[in-house]
Amino acid sequence: MVGSTHDFLLFFTDQGRVFHEKIYDLPEAARDAKGTHMKNLLPGLRENESVASVLAIKGFDQEGSFVFATKRGMIKKTKIQDYSNITSAGLIALNLMEGDELIGVGIAKDGEHVVLATAEGQAMRFEASDVRETGRATQGVIGIRLREDDHVISMALTPAEGEVEMLAVSECGLGKRTPLGEYPAKGRGGQGVITLNVTDRTGKLVTLAQVSGDEELMVLTAKGVVIRTRVEQLRVSGRNSQGVKVIDIGNGDKVISAFPVKREDDV
Repeated sequence: MVGSTHDFLLFFTDQGRVFHEKIYDLPEAARDAKGTHMKNLLPGLRENESVASVLAIKGFDQEGSFVFATKRGMIKKTKIQDYSNITSAGLIALNLMEGDELIGVGIAKDGEHVVLATAEGQAMRFEASDVRETGRATQGVIGIRLREDDHVISMALTPAEGEVEMLAVSECGLGKRTPLGEYPAKGRGGQGVITLNVTDRTGKLVTLAQVSGDEELMVLTAKGVVIRTRVEQLRVSGRNSQGVKVIDIGNGDKVISAFPVKREDDV
């Protein structure tokens, strides 16, 4: 992500808590450096608690709401101002059911839609306004009904319409772009539609993100291999297609993360 040194960086954990730091307080390091461990940066982290999502914001007085998505398909929306009193010990961002985890957080604007994607290649699109705003320490409502042995892996916030595409990347290194219009907007709480035809060749879905086509794509594997490519090099395909090879995966390796970033000349 890109942020000013005076912005706040918010760290949301899988256990539903949030911490914050000023960007200028973060240690600088070279591209190939190990970096600082999160437990040194955020001493309030509990054992077995990890950071699930990171956001940069200008301040807590800005308009908008945080939208939270969980592994078991729950969705919650709360005003940004409700998180202004974060301490070094962290703050409860949302309540989680037993066995659930926070997987993604975004900032919703008026008229935007939410797209939830699952490991088995399903996607559910609905209006963010379908989720009523609640306080911090609430659980939220059902965003997508999951099939057996499936779970939510990513959340994207998209405009209601326009020249927007959804970028899908799978564990075996396949990727594709699909026009947003192929994802019908329905009321929350359904099982969604196919966004990737998951097979042994593709592996599970790793991410589903909004792109315009002029970004670059960063892909990271479990063994620490990273590549950077242009999103426009991935051809546009239908929702239930498998896509094309983005990265060659070695034996025993798999893609664990993929995300679009602004081109260097646009920053």
